[in-house]
Amino acid sequence: MKMILIRSSLLVPADYWGFEGDESLTEFWTGAAISFGDLQGVVNFGADGDAGANSFTFVNDATQQLTNLGLTSDGDSIQFDSLQLTPNITLMLGVANGRPVIGLALNSETGEFAVLQADQLDHVAGKGENTALQLSDGTMIDAIDFGSVIVARDGDGDTVELGGKLDVTVVDDVPEPHIWVDDHIRIDETEGDHSDNVPAKGRIRKLFKDVEDKGSDPDLSGPIYARNDVLDFHKHVGADERGSHELVFRIDAAASGLTTTEGEEITLTLEDGQIVGRVPSGEAAFAIHLHQNGKVSMVQYMSIEHPDTDSSDEHVSLDGKVTAILTVTDEDGDAVSTEIAVGDLLTFDDDGPRVTNQQRDVTIDEDDIDTPLSTGTSLIIGGLRVTATGLTSGPVLRLILIVYRVLSTLELMEMLVQVPSPLQVMQNNS
Repeated sequence: MKMILIRSSLLVPADYWGFEGDESLTEFWTGAAISFGDLQGVVNFGADGDAGANSFTFVNDATQQLTNLGLTSDGDSIQFDSLQLTPNITLMLGVANGRPVIGLALNSETGEFAVLQADQLDHVAGKGENTALQLSDGTMIDAIDFGSVIVARDGDGDTVELGGKLDVTVVDDVPEPHIWVDDHIRIDETEGDHSDNVPAKGRIRKLFKDVEDKGSDPDLSGPIYARNDVLDFHKHVGADERGSHELVFRIDAAASGLTTTEGEEITLTLEDGQIVGRVPSGEAAFAIHLHQNGKVSMVQYMSIEHPDTDSSDEHVSLDGKVTAILTVTDEDGDAVSTEIAVGDLLTFDDDGPRVTNQQRDVTIDEDDIDTPLSTGTSLIIGGLRVTATGLTSGPVLRLILIVYRVLSTLELMEMLVQVPSPLQVMQNNS
């Protein structure tokens, strides 16, 4: 028995098989998965020898028998037809909805054959890289018995069917997804157009509307939002076409290693596909959303501690805490996943003190000094400005100070009535 396994493309002499003479088969031939063999070893022609140019031929109803198998491609039934490529080479070709899918080219003289596959054959769903072919009636077969439609003929015309001698096994193709880093995302506590911050518009706010117990911070004017392209990927669905994909987060360590500015530890939880960092009270300090196109959106509700006091622009991240997983499922239901660490790409930028555009200027007057070291010429006493005029020294002022301090419960105006001029008492600068 010849067991043929189709799984890779080979460089083949098309002129030998006659494909170069039929332009309609160029696409079928180019890039097809191909396997070769010959049937000489499965037949002993005996004393009569082989029949020369008619030693290996298809039975008369070969096309109907193969069609009746119920093979399908992308859900479409496969119909077989016979094409004569050269005087000695016949192609049994299966077509689904106008698409050439699989064929067997047979040299009737030498028994050489080529099995070609240009498009998918439907396999049993969700079995990975398997060989079970799904038939239209719901049953399955492990291989296509092309030998059942071939007869060998000896020199005097005797024939023998080759059922079970040429089985073609088609190995299912499965996705080979790839994922890689495009950039990091940095949400900046310095509000405004910094790092990857974006305005708090409806679309990004809607992403996080279902986050429960959103935290708040008196030092922030409100939630800060950011978005950036973080991941790129290729699904590489393979021959089974029209695959779907899913991109999700996985938390590798719930202890984030981050704290709020007030010192509250932040724990990571996965909520409806989003990563939410929560403090012990249950309030959310931040949340992170992974889009299916590889973008990441973030929101920050509470300020985060940045331990490096030498920098006001440092960042902290979730390094080692988070992984992104890409799962691709093909038309057959075969699902393949790949993953990449992304915690170090999810970063929080520091905000430091900065000078504003406001200014605070004051004036200090040495006239107002009253210390053991010095006494000014204009003192504020009990809300009154007392100024000495015409005096070269301050003994009268000192006397007033002493009296005022001793008799602080008296009204200053009553004291000043006893003060002889040359003192002038000025109240409210008048």
